[in-house]
Amino acid sequence: MKQFVHLRLHTEYSLVDGIVRVPELMAAVAASGMPAVALTDQSNLFAMVKFYKEALAAGVKPLIGVDAWIREVGERAPPSRAVFLCQNLVGYRHLTQLVTRSYLEGQRRGAPMLERGWLQSDVLKGLIVVVELPGANTVLLTRMQHLHFAVLRVPLPHQRIQGAIEMRISVERIGAYD
Repeated sequence: MKQFVHLRLHTEYSLVDGIVRVPELMAAVAASGMPAVALTDQSNLFAMVKFYKEALAAGVKPLIGVDAWIREVGERAPPSRAVFLCQNLVGYRHLTQLVTRSYLEGQRRGAPMLERGWLQSDVLKGLIVVVELPGANTVLLTRMQHLHFAVLRVPLPHQRIQGAIEMRISVERIGAYD
């Protein structure tokens, strides 16, 4: 039996687009037999403590992350999005620093945003960054701690088997993380 893990999930604490309540989420995740689930609310970690406690109580591994907006300074291009997932305590500390900075220094049109210049390798240690590539059916998965990269093909409806195989191979090239 193949196991599925949500790596991008917004809860009710994702103020713009989330409606999922944490207790109901954990009940559904546990009932589905998922070994883990990621919290990636948009631009915040407001649900993290509640999520963490509920996940442990349900026997599910909590993965902490943020779905963040990234902008180029002085650019007229619209901001892009990336999911930041914590690998370890170092990554968690770096993520909290980035989120805090986005609220204190990165507010644009009422939304907290990260500036691309803030994303230096020292600040990204312990984080996994998943970036959607516009206009393509690929996702760039970056393991920043050791600066490994892999392109994962997201399967289109008619490419399910081939896409799943390519994704598994790409993840194996990166290797497991703690």
